[in-house]
Amino acid sequence: MVMLKQAYSNLISSLQFSGEKSSKKQQQPIQPIDQAQKLIQTSPTSSRGYLASAQIYRQKNQLRKALNIYRQGLQLVPQNDPYYDQLQKEKNQVSATLVQRNRGFHQLLPYDILATIFGKLDFRDLLRCTGVCTQWCDFMMDWPEFWQKLSREMPQMNRSTLDPLLRRQAQEFRLEGPLDMGLVHDMLKFLSYSDNHFMEALHFSKLSLTDTEADLLAGAIRSTSPPVKRIEFVDCMIPQYKIASPILEACSHMERVTFSQSTKSSPGYKLDPPKKNEMIIPTIEYSSLTYLKLSFAYNEYNRSYNFKIPNGQLGGILHQCPNLVHLFMDSGGTIHHGHLIQQVLKQCHRLETLVVAQRATFPSILNDRIDMSEYDDPMMTAKNNTITTVDASPEAESSSSALSRKWNKNNNTTTKKPPGLQRLVLSGCILKLKDSDIISIFKRHHKTLEMIYLNYDGDAIHSTSLYQLAYHGAPRLREIYLSIEGGWKYRDPRHPPMDKALAALFTACPNIEIIDINDVMSTKNLGYSYPVSFLSVTNETLKEIAHNCPQLRKLRIIGSRAYTKEGLIYFATHCGKCLVDLEMDMEWQHVLEVVNTMTSLQRLHVRNDTLGRSSIIHPNPHRETANDILKERGGLLTIER
Repeated sequence: MVMLKQAYSNLISSLQFSGEKSSKKQQQPIQPIDQAQKLIQTSPTSSRGYLASAQIYRQKNQLRKALNIYRQGLQLVPQNDPYYDQLQKEKNQVSATLVQRNRGFHQLLPYDILATIFGKLDFRDLLRCTGVCTQWCDFMMDWPEFWQKLSREMPQMNRSTLDPLLRRQAQEFRLEGPLDMGLVHDMLKFLSYSDNHFMEALHFSKLSLTDTEADLLAGAIRSTSPPVKRIEFVDCMIPQYKIASPILEACSHMERVTFSQSTKSSPGYKLDPPKKNEMIIPTIEYSSLTYLKLSFAYNEYNRSYNFKIPNGQLGGILHQCPNLVHLFMDSGGTIHHGHLIQQVLKQCHRLETLVVAQRATFPSILNDRIDMSEYDDPMMTAKNNTITTVDASPEAESSSSALSRKWNKNNNTTTKKPPGLQRLVLSGCILKLKDSDIISIFKRHHKTLEMIYLNYDGDAIHSTSLYQLAYHGAPRLREIYLSIEGGWKYRDPRHPPMDKALAALFTACPNIEIIDINDVMSTKNLGYSYPVSFLSVTNETLKEIAHNCPQLRKLRIIGSRAYTKEGLIYFATHCGKCLVDLEMDMEWQHVLEVVNTMTSLQRLHVRNDTLGRSSIIHPNPHRETANDILKERGGLLTIER
């Protein structure tokens, strides 16, 4: 045994000598080495020369030479040298690496025997072998035949991509398409085989998965969790019936799960809630999950991707998410929003954000109002994490960019907020919910809601729910946005008039700061917009706002004028002293009076929305006087023609 170790040691030494000899033949002496040696000769008791010289040898993987340099330095450099500890630390690192290598060599068979054994294995088995131990992985990294097989099996892959994965150094793996299906298949198998317990995040984009690849993906997720904490799918085509099971079932240990689409999904169609026998509650609990975003590629004309989402299974998973904080759902496709909302209300007592909208994102009007950093993935914003990217193009950058941060000025308070839903967004057409679902939300969370955005469609969302919110009260509500979002609406005679509901609502919001009501029908195909009268703001509504909303800072009313001159002037006279931003329809004769009456007003946007009203040119002296007053207050006058 001693002779075998000695022979193997001699073999390794000869290989190293051979490599060093050939390297010397091919390359001229490196200038930095000469500089480092000169520094040692000039100042033999300074650590700088030894550190520089040893670093160069380490970069060339000549660890024994580096170790000798460190030892020489530690003998000559005094302990009070500022870099003495660094010299000792690096020497210990190199020494430990060499010890580990030597132990590996002593445990392994000679090189030619190992090469013969591994040469009998196919490439997928070799990938699995890299995860057995560090010694096998090091052998693969230095074995030319492994990389030759890689080039044949995965021609689009390269060593720089796989190296950090094989060495367990990458904390995030990104598979970005479009890619050849065979390569996708191989990479998913690699993740399954390689036993990557070091991974923290997985990112997949622009991939089209078949049933087989979806099952492979679930297997890959299971093989990496725990401790994988985040997974993200962007613009991926995944069979709908594979979403809940097996993919989401495999994510039970994760903190953040994201399915997102950059394009709008088809609105889908009205759905019945899942039946009792379709409600499947998993035995596992998703206790770590705090963020869930559900936006899937749905095309009703493509048979491969037009299957209905298994809402029963999806609801069962949400039933097991006690610590969920943020839930985003696409308003399109076949997600049954009402069913999922009911499960969330029952079980997710830490929920703060509930969004149903196109692409499962906030409507654009809220982008400047929401602190997006609260929803950022911390892995995406970390600077020092290693990321490995498999991209369609070799030149693609393997870096990730953080989401843009836009701070909500209203969230500067440091007071602890009570637990409960704070932000509610219900946007998009053909929402799969009922007014009773919204009423349930208001009953449970009226005391904690701070921001509400509702798309009034006269069907899923109408006046009754607003009456319920007025009945219960909304003491913490700061912002409310009501819109018809350009889609056709209808009035249901079974529900009270909307203008009455609005007047009642604003009697129950004492701390409201922003009111935004958009009652304009947008027709993009025809290229123009026209006002309607679904969200009518009357004199009574303005009166209730003036008397009950003393903290109001911004009022925006877009749509045909349903209030009179008397209602406008009454509002201007009695509104609170906090209003600085006003946008609404009014006659030019009233502009100067409004500006003079509302002494806190800084920005006034005069609209021209009323049907039958001709475009009136405001007299220059009148307009300039009002504008000068607002400029003195630091604001501006804007007039639409």
